Amino acid sequence: ETAAPAPLELNAGGRALETLVRPYARKTAGTPTLMRFEPYSSQRTFTFEFEADTAIEEPTEIFVPHFQYPEGYEVHAAEASTFVKDEATQTLFYYALDSSRTHRIQITLPRGQEGAPPRALEVS
Repeated sequence: ETAAPAPLELNAGGRALETLVRPYARKTAGTPTLMRFEPYSSQRTFTFEFEADTAIEEPTEIFVPHFQYPEGYEVHAAEASTFVKDEATQTLFYYALDSSRTHRIQITLPRGQEGAPPRALEVS
């Protein structure tokens, strides 16, 4: 008899999770122009670009799954912005302070954490 995975092993036994569980923009304070995730790159780079609309008071929200970034992540963004990481909800809140240009957000593994994509735990 096979035991069910423990609740903390949410992704145990999953197939193709490396590409299915991925960062994505849930809400955009403006118009999205590019969203790309490179699950097999050593940095697991997620790139999101959008034309900001500062009339929208809510931030852009990006889901950043622990599955892809178990040791955290780095955010590379324009100086005309600010952001807040909410680890509990796996969400990055990005506030564009300038609507005169395209905003580009890149999320990568922390320096020194480069490596292969994560793998789901095997269920035995």
